[in-house]
Amino acid sequence: MGRHDSSDRHSRSRGGGGGRQDSISASAILDRFTDIDDLIRDTNRTLQQVAQTQQALAQAIDDGTEFELNLPEESEASEFPFDFSTSVPEFPEARPEDPLVEVFETPKDGTLTDVLIGYPSGTQQAVGVRLEGVDGESLIPRGPSGAQFVAFDDEVIRFNLNEPIQKNEEITIKFANNDEENPHFVNVLLRVREDI
Repeated sequence: MGRHDSSDRHSRSRGGGGGRQDSISASAILDRFTDIDDLIRDTNRTLQQVAQTQQALAQAIDDGTEFELNLPEESEASEFPFDFSTSVPEFPEARPEDPLVEVFETPKDGTLTDVLIGYPSGTQQAVGVRLEGVDGESLIPRGPSGAQFVAFDDEVIRFNLNEPIQKNEEITIKFANNDEENPHFVNVLLRVREDI
């Protein structure tokens, strides 16, 4: 199963008879999910190492001095990914002026720690993603001032936000597609650490 250039894909989609050929294979989509899972797993391992180092440092200080450092026990804070991955319809159904909109209502107080956005091969920077905070401010992209969406091809990108959120606040995810002939699938995962 090789890659097809855009002229090959366009000629097939205009041909009569057969069903529309997807430019993205199932294995490419699964590869994106695997990449995102690996990033989440690596982040969790790093956080566990930081917690262990913190405990070891506190113990070393306690053992070496009469000063007692009272650090909180291992954190009970939970982190959860919220999946807003979707197939963005072709233009003009999801154009930049009237994008596809998803709303995330935060389940608890906490922190929006980061956002992972995965663009499969073949999106050719036609699909843009925008994330707006509770006051409508742009979290992704943050600038320059005229930037409305971020768009890539064959990339998984992590945006570190550490944005405080309160229960029932709304984070808005907007999707736009400039491709007039094809919808495109995009992965969007919001990771939230709940307050203890």
